Amino acid sequence: MFKSTRPLARAGRRFVLAGAVALTATLALAAPAAAHAEVEADRPQALAENVTLSFVSEAESASAGFSELRVVLPEGIAPSDVTLEEAPKGWKLKATSDGYTVAGPALKTGVDAEHKIKVRQLPDAKEIAFKTVETYSDGEVSRWIELPGGS
Repeated sequence: MFKSTRPLARAGRRFVLAGAVALTATLALAAPAAAHAEVEADRPQALAENVTLSFVSEAESASAGFSELRVVLPEGIAPSDVTLEEAPKGWKLKATSDGYTVAGPALKTGVDAEHKIKVRQLPDAKEIAFKTVETYSDGEVSRWIELPGGS
């Protein structure tokens, strides 16, 4: 597991994990693996309220653009606690039983998918992970669902 006792600095608020996107209350950076999904919090601390999370999924397809992102919320955040702040033009948020999707017209090939959500309150946890499934307009699916430690 990735741990540090240093407080989060502005430059250290971006967390990258190959597999799952994780947000922590302490500085945590994965080894320099090829990261494909990132999340950044405006106030990354346990129990913080009205936190804006910015998600970026890196475009990897040479022939199709993103059409949907599905995010599984960590324990302690209910789908009803999430509102969409910003997304690509025409994209909408839809709650699911364990998270949400943001989807809409396909983005151009090579364009990263970026969206922001507001979370009512972060859970009382040292680390939380957001499993992400990315769908391209040609039906290709990329799953970033591996958690640190293989969970």
